[in-house]
Amino acid sequence: HGNVIAVADWQEAEAEPIPVINTESEPPDSHPTAVLPNRRIYAAAFVCSLLMIGAFGFFWLRSQSNSTQATSKADVVFMNLTDGEDVNNATISPDGNFFAYISRDGDKSRLFVQQTGQPGRREITEPLEGGNSGITFTPDSQFIYFVGDDNGRLPNTLYRVPTWGGVRTKILSDIAVMPSFSPDGNEMVFIRGSVMQAEIVIAASDGSRERTLRTITQEDAIALYGGGSWSPDGRTIAYGVVDLNKIHNGGCTIVGIDPGSGVTKPLSQEGWDTCFRMAWTLDSQGLVFIGTKANEAFSTRRDQVYYISIPDGTARRVDIERDTYGPQVTYRAQHLD
Repeated sequence: HGNVIAVADWQEAEAEPIPVINTESEPPDSHPTAVLPNRRIYAAAFVCSLLMIGAFGFFWLRSQSNSTQATSKADVVFMNLTDGEDVNNATISPDGNFFAYISRDGDKSRLFVQQTGQPGRREITEPLEGGNSGITFTPDSQFIYFVGDDNGRLPNTLYRVPTWGGVRTKILSDIAVMPSFSPDGNEMVFIRGSVMQAEIVIAASDGSRERTLRTITQEDAIALYGGGSWSPDGRTIAYGVVDLNKIHNGGCTIVGIDPGSGVTKPLSQEGWDTCFRMAWTLDSQGLVFIGTKANEAFSTRRDQVYYISIPDGTARRVDIERDTYGPQVTYRAQHLD
């Protein structure tokens, strides 16, 4: 895979020996005939030596780089992207170049976009009256969808605005929290209703062609603020289901539903006191989400970042430096080590 260096074959040309003219008076046969070195042989040897030295240096630097990367992957690095703002519902774009968040200003919600790792922010639409129930980027990072409650009047409304600002467009009404998009961005999944009576709905990205994937009743309540998360391979939509008889005792479990057939399956057997927004890793082999392990709802370990391995359903805590987190998390990385 690009690590093989091909060296051209060198063909040694035959050369006639060049006699040394003896200017002294000694007999011609007193010394053997001397021959000058072949300059092309020396040149070939010199070039080969340079190539060998270059190859050695290349592989040494590569091994050092891999060693450094392997070491750095073991650590979780935290970087503050904002400085003191009132940040709510933060999310990062799929291409990793931007992040967006809501800042409360009295009874209004203001939507800001900022370039990752750069200072300064940009308000991309006029302030929204009332609160906000989540924001998300489209898979191509070109648009932001956000949910507003229109000054507390239900049902909520889903809007769309270009990532770098522009006209705000109403997409649909009666939506609980932010949607999640199919890998190609042509469809989205969202939750409609309340904890006790909810529907998992799939619609086109423009709000048309709605179809109900599953209806959830009181006996099988939904972790409303976690929403749903569509996997990058398109096969599974993850969400949280709550057993109301086991609140604060591991009553929430993470399940997946097939967007085509509607068949559900558990993604992990672990129970959680809280299940908030979740996001898939790009290889569809893991989920990153904000949650609280069973019986830890009233402890300092509440609302932490966890990673669930989808093949075996095991969970582990990701963060090591913070106390508690808000209910939102989005993820942009191929692997989590």
